[in-house]
Amino acid sequence: MLVAGYLGFGALAAAHDIPLAVAVASTAVLWALPAQIVFVEMQSLGAPLAALVLAVMLSSARFLPMTVMLMPEMRDERHRAWKYYLAAQLLFEAVQKAGSVDPQKVKAAMAGLRFDSIVGPVSVGRDHQLVRPAYVAKVVKQGSGLGFEVVKTVPGEELRPQPSPDCKL
Repeated sequence: MLVAGYLGFGALAAAHDIPLAVAVASTAVLWALPAQIVFVEMQSLGAPLAALVLAVMLSSARFLPMTVMLMPEMRDERHRAWKYYLAAQLLFEAVQKAGSVDPQKVKAAMAGLRFDSIVGPVSVGRDHQLVRPAYVAKVVKQGSGLGFEVVKTVPGEELRPQPSPDCKL
């Protein structure tokens, strides 16, 4: 989806005679695709530089509260990077299964989805919760340092209660 968005932006920039170097630089300098689109439109209208800068800043300002709220969460030790990777992997698998990026089709494709992930085999329960295995490990000497040896793998289906029949999700 991101690639398609940037291909569309590239076509928009080319159609408005924005040099390729400027279009690429705008990706590094501006916060997001909406700001880049505002930039191209304002530039093509011949808007004064001050108006262009103000419009781009205002279009990006909406991301500031989200960023301020999410950054402490993402930096928290309980939120490991693998969780975000797993979430992206789940979304990718659902889009691939759906054959579409339409949200309703992706949601439908998630039902019963099973795939091998970075944490092992996972599935999506009928309650839309991700089910993943748990690992019991012990610390062992590994080379000149320490490592983990998995002594037991517990499948995710054995770890979670069944959803309530009253749940309407």
